[in-house]
Amino acid sequence: MASTRLRLSSMEGRRMPLTHGLTVGRNKSSEYNCWVTMRQRCNNPNDQQFKRYGARGIRVCERWTSFEAFLSDMGSRPSKKHSLDRFPDNDGNYEPNNCRWALITEQANNRSSNRHIHIDGFRVTIAQASRITGVDKRTILTRLNAGKSDEEAVRPVAMRERVGA
Repeated sequence: MASTRLRLSSMEGRRMPLTHGLTVGRNKSSEYNCWVTMRQRCNNPNDQQFKRYGARGIRVCERWTSFEAFLSDMGSRPSKKHSLDRFPDNDGNYEPNNCRWALITEQANNRSSNRHIHIDGFRVTIAQASRITGVDKRTILTRLNAGKSDEEAVRPVAMRERVGA
């Protein structure tokens, strides 16, 4: 790693790697692992995720070639349920003003494959619209595909309309 230096251990007389200071035993911190995998998927054509990141032109900013700078900008990972997310621009680079620690539900709403609609002036995903309105997401999609407006697609069906009265 770029930030790894070697020093002579006075106790054992052999070289020991120095990393970011968050290593416990031989285990690297979760922040360090996130940093490594972020760089791999953007820079290594042999990485399984490269086609979704590096091949699309997504890069890691120059500042984050240093783990210490990455950690300083991002801070500690809030929990094991959080992972690194490019937000607000999912097509943007990994850089301080475009990254956050996010839960899986937050990341799911930030996918480039999501379809968005506008409700009361807010841009939301179909899944978010479904949770907000109680209308099944498949119903919303069916209505949108039939040419209904965003507002019409999320409107709950009145009881009279359901029974055909």
